Amino acid sequence: MELGTSQNQSTDRKKWDCSQQPFSAGRLALVAALLAGLAANKASAQEQECAEREAQTEADGERRVLFIRPHAGVGWAAGYNRSGDALALHAGGRILFPAPISPKVEATFGLEATYLQLDITGRDIFSERYAAVGVVLELTVAGGFNLGIGTLGYVGVGETDRNPFGVVTNLGWEPAWESRVRPYITLRTEWVFDQATYNVLSLSVGVTFGI
Repeated sequence: MELGTSQNQSTDRKKWDCSQQPFSAGRLALVAALLAGLAANKASAQEQECAEREAQTEADGERRVLFIRPHAGVGWAAGYNRSGDALALHAGGRILFPAPISPKVEATFGLEATYLQLDITGRDIFSERYAAVGVVLELTVAGGFNLGIGTLGYVGVGETDRNPFGVVTNLGWEPAWESRVRPYITLRTEWVFDQATYNVLSLSVGVTFGI
């Protein structure tokens, strides 16, 4: 009887000892697997972060510091206190510099120089010709929607001996892709405040070269 009781106590003690072992082989393997998984995730996150930094560095290196855009177009000229209207011509260009505002808005500012002839039909309805120089500001939003405004000083050319000032706006499209060469098309509006106030509405096209 005592022998049976002793054997039972010995068996219970072994079971208790096994259940109280803090780290069995199975538990050690599970902990090791968890630690290995955490280490692998951390390494993957670090690699991804490094790749993102390299990509950002390359993108920074590709950012343009200067834009040159020649443009030309034809449109309709009218005088508010002069009768008649005529076909007008303009040709010139802009030199633009980046002006960061927000990640969703691409802004530039710079100078414009443009030749403007109010009548190219030969009917001499408007004899005025100007060389215009001024400052402009452009915003490109929504993936290519281009807005611009500027103030220009108009210098009379040929028989035009007056030097009025004016305002120019543009509403058009320029793609937002990162390329050194981008097309540009816009509806250009000018107000020239001369002896008569001239309004010129033109379709203007150009090419933007990024440097």
